[in-house]
Amino acid sequence: MAKSEGTGATGSSSSAPMSEARLKELVRELQPRLVTSLREITPDEQVAENIAARTCMVVINEVRKGTVFHKPVIAYATTVARRMAIDHWRSAAVRREEPVAVIPEGSRHAAAREPDPDAANPGARLEFEEMLLIVRKEIGDDRRARIWELRHIWLWTGVEIAEALRISASTVSRELRRADEKARTAPVPLPRRES
Repeated sequence: MAKSEGTGATGSSSSAPMSEARLKELVRELQPRLVTSLREITPDEQVAENIAARTCMVVINEVRKGTVFHKPVIAYATTVARRMAIDHWRSAAVRREEPVAVIPEGSRHAAAREPDPDAANPGARLEFEEMLLIVRKEIGDDRRARIWELRHIWLWTGVEIAEALRISASTVSRELRRADEKARTAPVPLPRRES
């Protein structure tokens, strides 16, 4: 992925190193946006917050290393967050019921355990991926579908999308409007929040 030394989540790149104050400001901008987007993907709020925090640490480390970003920092952060979410789902332990001859002393009844949000909705990731596939198919155009996802799922601004895709902001607006018209006809529930 192309990186650049962005001056912020929405700022353009510069050749001067980022100050620690600006880096803190960047993280304050990025983290809530990532958490909001990740909550659409996972039913577990704590997982969403953990992934967002780990993503921000990756961004901080990249900036401190002097990495040069050629797109807005939010583009890099979104990719990192998406990959971390996928890794989380892949590494989730498979829960199996094993027969026990004797119940160990001190064990709790299964109903007394804390509910696991991922166990309550094990298909959350599949539902999200399925929704994206159906919406992409309904929109019928890869670039429009990508613009729709970046805007409505990852909460990018039109300017960020334009800069990342190297198109004008007016093109983003026009393509998003067309994508929204097609997405409304998709036979799936769309994201619950208005971006």
